[in-house]
Amino acid sequence: AWVKFHIDDITTNNIVFISYDCSTTSAFFISKLVTFLKEKIPNGIRINTNSKKISIDFSQLKGFEKVFKIAHISNITFDQSAIEIHLSLIQ
Repeated sequence: AWVKFHIDDITTNNIVFISYDCSTTSAFFISKLVTFLKEKIPNGIRINTNSKKISIDFSQLKGFEKVFKIAHISNITFDQSAIEIHLSLIQ
């Protein structure tokens, strides 16, 4: 099973738009993972399985309110064992 993620856009409001290309099996697991995440971030994550697009509103994450008052997401990188979220200070 394989998955290729692509960051389509990151807004200054900390909303990340991700598209993905993958096998049918991987698409099934991604939809289940997003369903699990929706329970943790009820208003912050959306998935469109037909177009294979995900949006995540990181400002909806509990406990990160103070972080997003002084910084915004500037980049996200994926590798085989990690997801890195880069922040830039708000000037």
